[in-house]
Amino acid sequence: MGYGINVTKHPTKKWGTVITYSVTGAGNRTNFDKAMTAWKNALSPHIRFSEGPQGVGEVDVDIAEGARSQRSNTWTPKDGLNGRDSSRQGTLFLLDTASVGTAIHEIGHMLGLCHEQDRQNCPLGQARRANYFGGDEVAKQRWDENNPANSDYVSYGNFDNASMMLYGSGYAAKDKPSDGDVATVLKINGKA
Repeated sequence: MGYGINVTKHPTKKWGTVITYSVTGAGNRTNFDKAMTAWKNALSPHIRFSEGPQGVGEVDVDIAEGARSQRSNTWTPKDGLNGRDSSRQGTLFLLDTASVGTAIHEIGHMLGLCHEQDRQNCPLGQARRANYFGGDEVAKQRWDENNPANSDYVSYGNFDNASMMLYGSGYAAKDKPSDGDVATVLKINGKA
C-alpha cells in the first residue's frame, strides 16, 4: 500500500468526509484542477473535496506563476506533519509550471502520504535511497526504531513501486495516484 502519517499517534491528522479548500495566487490552475479531479475520482465517495471562497477552507492552495516564484511545490502544515492541519492553517504551494503528477504528489502529502522510499522497510538499497533524499528527509528523522508505534510515520502494507510518492517512479508524468496510494489515504483517514 504506502507510507504515511501515524494516526494512532496523531489522530487529529485524519480528514473528515469533505475537505474544503480555497485557491489563491496569480498562476494558471489548470494542472492543479486536473490533479484534484484525479484525487476526487479516486477517493469518491469516501472523501470529497469542496472549493469555497478565499480563506474559508481547511486548506489554502496558493498557485504561483512559476517563472516569477522562488518557491517550490510543497504541502506546508503549521505542525510540520503530513496530513490534516488541525489548526486549519495548512497551505498547498504549487507553481503553475508543476505537472499534473507533481500536483497529485503534493496533494498526497496533504492527505497524509509520505515519500515511499523513506519507509523503514524500503526494499531499495541504501545507496539508491540516498540518491533520492540525501538522508535528511523529514519522515526518516521521525522514526522511533525502538518503538515503531511511536513513530510519526508508519508503513501501511507493502512497498508500492507504482506510488506517486516514490522518487524515481516517474510520478511527474503520471495522471492519477496508484491503487496503493488510494488505499493508504483511505486507511489513514479511517475510510477503509
